[in-house]
Amino acid sequence: MAAALPLCSDQAWNVSDVLDAMAPTLSTSEHSRRAASAAYAAAAPFPHAAADGVFPACLLRAVAQELPQSIDKHGCARGASRCFNGGARELHKSQITSERAMGGATRLLFATLRAPPFVRWLEQLTGIAKLRPDPGYSGSGVHITATGGRLGVHADFNHLPRKPSWHRRVNTFVYLNDEWPEAYGGHLELWDRNLTACATRVLPTMGRFVAFSTTDFSYHGHPVPLAAPLGRARRSVALYYYTVGVRPPAECLEGRCSSMHTTIFKSTPLCSPTANAAPSLPSGNEAPSLPSVPPRRSPLPEGSALAALASKVEKLEAKKQDHRPRGSGRTRLKRGKG
Repeated sequence: MAAALPLCSDQAWNVSDVLDAMAPTLSTSEHSRRAASAAYAAAAPFPHAAADGVFPACLLRAVAQELPQSIDKHGCARGASRCFNGGARELHKSQITSERAMGGATRLLFATLRAPPFVRWLEQLTGIAKLRPDPGYSGSGVHITATGGRLGVHADFNHLPRKPSWHRRVNTFVYLNDEWPEAYGGHLELWDRNLTACATRVLPTMGRFVAFSTTDFSYHGHPVPLAAPLGRARRSVALYYYTVGVRPPAECLEGRCSSMHTTIFKSTPLCSPTANAAPSLPSGNEAPSLPSVPPRRSPLPEGSALAALASKVEKLEAKKQDHRPRGSGRTRLKRGKG
């Protein structure tokens, strides 16, 4: 259990206190749980959901205050365990995986994400039984992307490294970006299996929680270069969940779930800025909301910062056909991040 912290009152908080504050989400009625699970399973392009207000706002503010905004000349965050600058696939993206480099509130949030009551709620939402949170930070942890940075569309590595019987099944993210307008970009994009349509875009605003089922075809990323002003970074915490043993063959390339692979990056066209938002989770007795308007394939507005940065990325992708990433960037791309 994480150390107690004075957060939302004069009294110190621990994991139990955080879970108590999350009771409106974790302890909804059976009807609401079934509705949320049905909405999750029906979401396009693959099972997922998003919600605001899952975690106590005061905890998230404390976490945000602990995370670095300062970026060095290489596009790397202060205190990062790793920094990915491997070209068009992962650029200006930092990862913090050492708990010694995390503040107390950040460690408390990760402890909550691993707590049995939260894991049981996630099992009910996703319909996947016997989930196990990553005991470490393989590809997860704190993620920070600097201005101009991006993460190409990809499917995740499918087994926990050094534990081949652990199959990666669920990704979770909590975004920590206060006052984050659409113009800053950094949307999480979810693509269909054929990579012909971006069905969902999620703006990474403060406190937004996202969960989705991880398969060899759950293509996602934030491929458009970040357009936030200097001094602002796209920040999130990520934790992944696994099951031990077998998994449905339909979730695996050629039905071969025992074969381990690293991150699979794909090239995609630009996502429409009018693509659907993710379905939200119900609270109390509310019915779930599902996208009702099909996404359109309109281009990014001409002259916008996002369009200009996207044009640069297209040129980088073209060069990539003749020039492979060199040096440490190439080796860092093998593991990737969700």
